[in-house]
Amino acid sequence: RRFRQLSAAYGAKGLSWWVWQFSGARQWTALGSAFTPIGARRRDTYPLLRRGNRSDLVVWAQQHLMKLGLLNVVNGNYGSGTQNAVRGFQSSRGLAPTGQVDSATWQALLPSGPAAIRWGPKRGAVRVAAAGRRASAQPIPLNAGRPARRNELRAAPGH
Repeated sequence: RRFRQLSAAYGAKGLSWWVWQFSGARQWTALGSAFTPIGARRRDTYPLLRRGNRSDLVVWAQQHLMKLGLLNVVNGNYGSGTQNAVRGFQSSRGLAPTGQVDSATWQALLPSGPAAIRWGPKRGAVRVAAAGRRASAQPIPLNAGRPARRNELRAAPGH
């Protein structure tokens, strides 16, 4: 499902689930022939993050903010604490303090690098060390415990 969403966001007009094991001479000949590219051109853009978002990208932004000493919790939830940390970061860099992680904010934030996070062996425990501080326990990100709804890449038993 996520692959299909990303394909649509990228501008792809369709998907191909071509499997080489079931291809004959005709398909291999077509694969090697010249073609005219179709579809939208690639756009290199940064994702927009704002209050209410919950994702791995939020975790990534939070790790960067934590390394700078602007945030104390990495939980994957873009709440008021993350929004305030982003506003503070934006103000310190001369960016418009929108509280949203936009392209300009990503470009200023990424060079700092993420805080080092050591995920604990037990669910619900995370060790975080950032900005010269001692490691502290953090709740595991909200999206880390979500089970997959279905396996789209199901393998044969034993593989």
